[in-house]
Amino acid sequence: MVIMSHKNIVFFLCAMSWAVPEASAFAASETCDAASYKAPPELSGWAHPVEGKATGVQKTSSAFSLTLGQAAQVPLLPASEQQFVLQSGALKHHFDFAGMVRFHISKKETYRVMLGGKAWIDVVSDGKSLDSVAHQHGPACSGIVKMVDFILEPGDYVLQLSGNAQQDVKVMIVSAS
Repeated sequence: MVIMSHKNIVFFLCAMSWAVPEASAFAASETCDAASYKAPPELSGWAHPVEGKATGVQKTSSAFSLTLGQAAQVPLLPASEQQFVLQSGALKHHFDFAGMVRFHISKKETYRVMLGGKAWIDVVSDGKSLDSVAHQHGPACSGIVKMVDFILEPGDYVLQLSGNAQQDVKVMIVSAS
């Protein structure tokens, strides 16, 4: 019988977490063929993103405007260069990337913000971050990493993205109702 101290157990568990990939990442790399993924009709805009451009200044009138149902590949800026509309809870590391894009809602309902990365999402209206109502992962093999739902009234909004490890992120907003 092997007896391990608390320090050895902690070290062993840490070492094992580094040695074994996450189950979802491992499964995705072994079984997913993103090129052959068939998106359901409501996600068809994910397959062919347009090129977007995030702004890094509080004046978002010049920011790229997302079209509902159409994905955009959005280049981000170093977080240290941002002048956010709202200070985000995800501004932890100087090497993170961030940006803001605009979008317009014409009908009150639940909308889903989808990302191809792990950025922090803030939907901002009148200088306030809106509460989300649901969080989930995207469909297997879709390339959608994160989905967050918000109940939105008609009006103009800013989607503020922060804490992204990569310099760009794929984004799409659709009706979730």
